[in-house]
Amino acid sequence: MITCVIVNYFSEHLLLPLCEQLEISHLISNIIIVDNSNSLVSDDHLGKKSYVIKPGKNLGFGAAVNMAVVGIQSKYFLVLNPDVILDYKMLDCFLQKAIPNLSTDNRLLSVNPKTVNTDGVTNHHSIRRPTAWRFFISLMRLNRLKILKDS
Repeated sequence: MITCVIVNYFSEHLLLPLCEQLEISHLISNIIIVDNSNSLVSDDHLGKKSYVIKPGKNLGFGAAVNMAVVGIQSKYFLVLNPDVILDYKMLDCFLQKAIPNLSTDNRLLSVNPKTVNTDGVTNHHSIRRPTAWRFFISLMRLNRLKILKDS
């Protein structure tokens, strides 16, 4: 089973749809939400698997994730931003493929899927290996060009 960590910073309106999908997943055992904005009034509406940590101030993303993972019981954890649009079936499929690789290959510390923005453009953070060419394409915004095909 996997623990999911979400860092909230004035994004409570995005948490409910995300938590609903995570609650359905049979691979997610717990959902820890670190409320960096201290704006969540209650965690009752977020589901049975959800638990909110309120540090009382904005720790920053990395420190909030570190705070959350200190006490987890699961071997693996998943870090998600609140604005992720997620389907639990896709999540389960990804995790079922990722976990065996993490378990058997000691060179792997983390894995992530290819992510696509709502406009259909591949998120540059999900590219396998950063290269000078890929950086140039991204810098020149050539990855946003639509290629016209002859009819």
